[in-house]
Amino acid sequence: MISTLLLAMLPLIALMLVGAILAKRTSCLDGPAMNQLVSLVGIPALLLHSMQTMETSLTELTNLMLAAFLFLISMATFAMAWLMPFLKTPQRYLPAVVNPNAAYLGLPVCVALFGDEAILPVMVFSSMIQVSHFTLGTACLSSRWQPATLLKNPPIISMVIALTLLALDLKLPKPALDTLSTLGQITLPLMLMQLGAAIVRLPFAQGISWQRPLGLALLRTIGGAMIAALVFSGWPMAYRDYLIFVILSAMPVAVISHAMAQHHQGPADDIALTILLSLPLSLFSVGAIQQLL
Repeated sequence: MISTLLLAMLPLIALMLVGAILAKRTSCLDGPAMNQLVSLVGIPALLLHSMQTMETSLTELTNLMLAAFLFLISMATFAMAWLMPFLKTPQRYLPAVVNPNAAYLGLPVCVALFGDEAILPVMVFSSMIQVSHFTLGTACLSSRWQPATLLKNPPIISMVIALTLLALDLKLPKPALDTLSTLGQITLPLMLMQLGAAIVRLPFAQGISWQRPLGLALLRTIGGAMIAALVFSGWPMAYRDYLIFVILSAMPVAVISHAMAQHHQGPADDIALTILLSLPLSLFSVGAIQQLL
């Protein structure tokens, strides 16, 4: 199992390193254009294509969405109870601990381990994380809700369109599906290169303590996996989807958490270091999950 995991992870790590090198030596990954290409085109196309081509039902998708929602509620409750005795403003750290990097790292990891059949459950889980970022995330960092932001979020819009087509039992014509497939194929390599670039660009304050970020990283990865294993063990879902959801719940802190903390004058330095520390812990957790389950 470990050798299988390592072989599956090597291409992903290689693409992240390519992104890191490009970010250091070139400007081809600079600016928002590449991020917009992935979020506006790649992820929506991948989601629509997977929901149109895979055998699934509206009931199954709703079940997966409810399972992801239950995890978010459980993780937020557990994390808040754990952080309150140690931090003066635990809510400022809550979004980073609760919301894993389900898209930019979770999707490539699960596809490498389970094949293309992992795309649909990953995208469902990731869409719920997107909702959490713009509800729980903004509420904790800015003390106000911004649900209207979801109406402009391309992956969420794509999910609504896909669910509507599924409910109406409508299929897109083959040329449209082929176009979506081609657009979706650009997504995984770009996501991994962007993740590598984002990590090497993270600003780390001089003299910052490692203790708090390490505790947050452990809570995000190992704590996330444990909560997910408990929550999903009693949920009516396929064993493959159970494994995928537990692995996604062990993913590191999302880079968007750092961007949001910067925007709202939150603990951006702590979160930057937590992202770096949670990455190897996440890969360790995935290896342990593969061995135990």
